[in-house]
Amino acid sequence: GAAKKFSNFMVMTLGTGVGGGIVIDGKLIEGPDGTAGEVGHMTIYPDGIQCQCGNFGCLEKYASATGIIDNLRHKMRTKAARELINSIGKYIDDITAHDIYKEAKKKNKLAIKLLKDVGTTLGIAIASLANLINLDAIIIGGGVSAAWDFFVPELISEMERRAFSIPAKRCKILKNALGDDGGILGVANLVFEAEK
Repeated sequence: GAAKKFSNFMVMTLGTGVGGGIVIDGKLIEGPDGTAGEVGHMTIYPDGIQCQCGNFGCLEKYASATGIIDNLRHKMRTKAARELINSIGKYIDDITAHDIYKEAKKKNKLAIKLLKDVGTTLGIAIASLANLINLDAIIIGGGVSAAWDFFVPELISEMERRAFSIPAKRCKILKNALGDDGGILGVANLVFEAEK
């Protein structure tokens, strides 16, 4: 896929939550407990929204499909949020991140801001990852990646603002090239590697 030219990279999936996997020197890093790459529960905003994990301000609460809706809920008392919900034409419990994306394409300011906020939050996380692991690339997939054009400029701007310049320049931000098949193909590859 998009990472075939790289030996040091991370894959992030932005779906219901935020998942991740880290490859260093061509090897998947699992950690002694198999939990390495659990990027969705990095604390981004210490006083932020409470996550279902019990922590506050996890990346997942801002950069996932459910996080986008949670952030809309936190703005429910504002006129902009009521107008956005009315434009979508659904109850808040039925609204999806895809609905927000469709409204952003129609130039709704709050919908655009909700997606830009995904980019800002990812940029904060990725700046730390770039400094810590010195990655060649971060590949982003999952359903939220459909809104790429809305959030990636913010992501890159925030990453470049926060990370050291050398790792920030090295770390390319790429869209998943394999779509929903990426995970299946990756697991199949692990099986073949284990049999060698």
